[in-house]
Amino acid sequence: MTSKPKQKQQPAQATDATTRDGVRAYFDNALLENQPRLTDLIPKSLWAYLAMLLLGGISIYACQQAFLHTRDLDSTSFPTHLFEISGPGNVASWLHSVTLLMLAVGATMVYLLRRHKTDDYSGRYRLWLHLALFAGVLSIESATGLHEILVVPLAQTDFTAPWNQASVWAMLLVALGAIYLTIRLLVEFKSRPGMLVLLSTSAIILIAACCSRLGDVIGESALTSEVAQSSLVLSGALLVCLMTWLNARKIYRHAQQGAVEQTSVAAAKTQSSASPVQVNEKEVDAVLEEQPVEDPQWDDWDELDDEVVEDETVVYEEYEDEIEEDEADQEVEEVVYEDPEFEEEVEYEEVAEVEQEVEQEVDEPEQYETEEESEYEAEPEEVIYSAYAQHDEPSSDSESEYASTAYETPADDSHQSSPLIPPQTQQPEKVYEPFDEDSFWEQYDLTKMSRKQLKTMRKKLNRLKRKHAEKQRAA
Repeated sequence: MTSKPKQKQQPAQATDATTRDGVRAYFDNALLENQPRLTDLIPKSLWAYLAMLLLGGISIYACQQAFLHTRDLDSTSFPTHLFEISGPGNVASWLHSVTLLMLAVGATMVYLLRRHKTDDYSGRYRLWLHLALFAGVLSIESATGLHEILVVPLAQTDFTAPWNQASVWAMLLVALGAIYLTIRLLVEFKSRPGMLVLLSTSAIILIAACCSRLGDVIGESALTSEVAQSSLVLSGALLVCLMTWLNARKIYRHAQQGAVEQTSVAAAKTQSSASPVQVNEKEVDAVLEEQPVEDPQWDDWDELDDEVVEDETVVYEEYEDEIEEDEADQEVEEVVYEDPEFEEEVEYEEVAEVEQEVEQEVDEPEQYETEEESEYEAEPEEVIYSAYAQHDEPSSDSESEYASTAYETPADDSHQSSPLIPPQTQQPEKVYEPFDEDSFWEQYDLTKMSRKQLKTMRKKLNRLKRKHAEKQRAA
């Protein structure tokens, strides 16, 4: 007997609390694809940046006022060291650290977007990564006094004062890093006046903060006081932070301009895959070219988020479109400005003349037939054959067809059978159909037409009547 193969026992799957009893513990908003990205934290409204500036300024002012009101207190139980404005471990150092940390986060935002720029072949986007690292180190130093670690290597040297102090070397390293980043930022913002103004203002404030620490060199003054030093350092950091976040907003908006184009192309690809009809690449390219492209050299420091409302286009009525189509096929006519009442009388007279001409043309064949019969009775023996009879007097278009006549005398059958005289054929009477004016006017709503439009329509009716009469004569 063959033994059945033993099936491998699979480990029992652990029950997850999120899928217990087929009910999820979280809504779909908690899924990874529904979570905001890091760049989504960039504020889009300018009001957010104004609030950042005001909040930072109020915080700096509050720190200075707290220091001024608590430094003269003699109470040993009150923690006055928390409101100091120099050194670590106080509210001012914490505010400075938070400002520098926000600066590092903003520089990281710019780096995440800036590195994907298509024409940055030299890799200038690395500037923002360097700025983020520099601001992060300064944030730690402001909160903890990290520069004190330089005392260890300086103790092994024979430098004289002031070069044997850690604070001097720390300030020198910070100054070198700030000069390097400032030069790089000037190159980065060379075509953006708004950012250059912010950068220049920040540089001036930070230079003043460095000079305020040189009290032994420039002398004691209000600039070298502790309040001035702290205020200048915090203000300079706040302006650099504001500049970085505004630049992040600008780059984010500039980078999202291609999103509409990508969406249209993706929709075209989806349509082509769903249906066998191929997408015309020329039409897609034309749609992409119509998308507005913002000039990368343009600075939108003061731009508003208000949408531009376009004026509504004027919709023309159907009878105006028909008039334009008819006038495009007609010859250019000179416009003569006359009295409106006189022009109406002239138009009505023209209509009457055209009708009279049409009636006259219908009656002309009968007159020629009666004249021929009377001539045949008066002179039966006379045979006049004229293929073409020329007239000296000018004749109208309606009489030109009857300018050439042939007179024959059918006295006997011998004349009709003669080779010199063609056999007589009786032509059927021509019946001319008049132009249907009612059907013409039924196409338009006369109650909505102005006087000028009515004049134009009468001219059009006269031209149609003349063309109709010419076609009838030609037939």
